This record gives sequence, structure tokens and C-alpha cells, in this order.
Amino acid sequence: MRPIDRRATPGDMQDLTDRVLRLEIELSVIGCIAGAVGLVLAIIFRISWANLRDRITELLEKALIGSAEKRAKIAADSAEGIVVDLTILLSKAKGEYRELHAITSELHQSNPIEARAAVSDRSVSAISAKIHYGDPVVFRHFTTGRFLSSLSGQVFSRAQGGSGQQMTFCSVLPDENSIWIFRSDFGRPETDRVGQEIGESDMVRIFHQATSQYLHSHSTPGPSSRSEHPQNQQREVTVATGNNVQDNWLVAQKIPCLLGMKWRFKHSDGHWFLHSHTRELAIAGRSGCSEVTCCSDRNDDDLWFIESANDVRSF
Repeated sequence: MRPIDRRATPGDMQDLTDRVLRLEIELSVIGCIAGAVGLVLAIIFRISWANLRDRITELLEKALIGSAEKRAKIAADSAEGIVVDLTILLSKAKGEYRELHAITSELHQSNPIEARAAVSDRSVSAISAKIHYGDPVVFRHFTTGRFLSSLSGQVFSRAQGGSGQQMTFCSVLPDENSIWIFRSDFGRPETDRVGQEIGESDMVRIFHQATSQYLHSHSTPGPSSRSEHPQNQQREVTVATGNNVQDNWLVAQKIPCLLGMKWRFKHSDGHWFLHSHTRELAIAGRSGCSEVTCCSDRNDDDLWFIESANDVRSF
């Protein structure tokens, strides 16, 4: 059988063209719809991510605030505990003081010397006992922990730029050369005020028991300061027998003068404070002796603990 020979007519071509056009239109519509859907999804996702981010930020802030509040509460509880502990200690100290006062009051009626010894032997005396003119004491430097001392025959000579008077220094350990006695200021009898309490703003002399001289200062530069500019120089501190106004020291504080508390002493010759530091001196073969000066800069190196000589066990 022979195949049918069918030729395309103009009508067939028109029909094919219409089908292709409809397909292109459908594809364009599908593309627009897909684009719109993608845009909508993108917007929804972006909004959702922004909401999620805001939510996470909110939760973190609440967590941090909660942590800060927790830390604050812990700190407050700790502070409250410290206050309670201090209250207990203060109560105990008051009880000790009342007990000590009762003991010393009774002893004073029969034996004042024994009463003074009782005060020195009780640890509470280190924080509550007042100091009197005539009491033997030691000066312990606040920042170095060393003890104000002087040694017979040790001088900063004139050839070295010093005054030739007996030197003072701070020693690592106290001994008989570290004992000092408060006396009344120059112009008064040495025995004046003995037994009276030393008060803030008192003008005193500081007597070195071992060599019977007074703590003294003047305008001569200290050993380590002589090569410095005059504005930076610190003054020499000695013990001397001249007995003049340069032996006077002002108790430069506005708080009660008690054993074991920090004291500051200002020299009568202007704004110069009894001072020490870590600069070391060679003193009769001793090691660790530090220089004592008068310094115009008021700082922690000008502070001294005053302690009873009877409480120092290394003599």
C-alpha cells in the first residue's frame, strides 16, 4: 500500500503558530507567578528572621539582667555577712575593753605600775590603749615595717655633706636602740605632762632612750638627697642634744592617738613630715637599714604605727 502524501496547508501553519504563542504566554505567566511566590517567601522569611533575631536579643537581655541581679544579690548577701561579722567582732572588743577597764581600775587603786603593765600585756591594748607622755614606745614604719632607731657613734659626717649629728635609720628588728619616749615640747620642763594622754595636734619632743638625745631635723639634706635638685631634696633627721625648737614635732592628725594606729608627725620647721622609704644605708654592719628623712610630700611613707615597747618581744 502506498503512503498518503499529505502536504501542510496554510491552515496547518496558522494553527502551529497559535499553539507556540499560547505556550510562550503560559510560560511567561508561570514565570511571573514563580517570581511573585519567591518574592513573597523572601519577604516572609525576612520578617520571620527579624522577629526571631529580636526575640533572641530580648531573651539574652533578660538573661543578662537576671545574671546582674543575681550577682547584685550575692554581693548584697556577702556585704550583709561582713557587717554581721564586724558587729560580732565589735561586740567582743567592747566586752574585752570593759573587762580590761575593770581590771585596771581596780589595780590603779593599789598599784599604778602594775596597772600599766596589765594594759601592755593585753592584746586589746594594741587597738584601744591611749599613749601618755613618759611611755616607752617604738615607731614601726607603715610601708616598710621597719623600726625607727639610732645608734651611738653613727653619724653622717660634714665631709659627706651631713651635719655630723648622730644618724637615725629604720632597722629590720627592734632592739634597745629603737625605744623612744614622748616628752613635752621645747621650753617646758622634761617631766612636764608625764602621765597625761597625748592628743591630736599636740606639740611633742621624741626622746631617744639609749643615747638621751631628741629626734631632730634641720635644713641639711639627707644622705641620699644631697645630689638631687634642691626642690626634690629631703631633709636629714638626726638625734641631737642641742635642745632647741627644731626638736619639736606636731602630732599631725585629727583622730584619737591610740597604740597600734597610724600616726603622722610634722616637723616644727614648716611642712616637713617624718618619713622613711626603701633607700638603704650601711649602718654598723647591719643589713636592711633604711633611710629616715623629713619630706615635704605628704604620702603613706609619712605614716608610723606607735607600739608599746613592752609589747616588743625581740629585745
